[in-house]
Amino acid sequence: VLKADATDESTSSKALGILTEDIAANADGQCAVNGTLHNLALPTTTYTDGDSLWLSETAGEFQVNTPPAEPAHAVFIGWVARAHPTQGRLIIQIQNGYELNE
Repeated sequence: VLKADATDESTSSKALGILTEDIAANADGQCAVNGTLHNLALPTTTYTDGDSLWLSETAGEFQVNTPPAEPAHAVFIGWVARAHPTQGRLIIQIQNGYELNE
């Protein structure tokens, strides 16, 4: 597993899910591919309820409410259902292919 980023097709097109735990090299772990993640630490200074999340050009990070500018690739991740420091909630619905010719 590698952290996805929106820089180009090779680093964004295979975005699959959100890891729900830290995973050591060559170990197994949990990944959410769709649905709702509960009880997350979401900084309320960064997120508000209803924000849309897009894959950022920085590996493993989100961009809030606007897709990255071209030539970066737009990959929709989901929404913030609840911004809260300990009981945050994300709705995951990863969608790739927002560029022309895709």
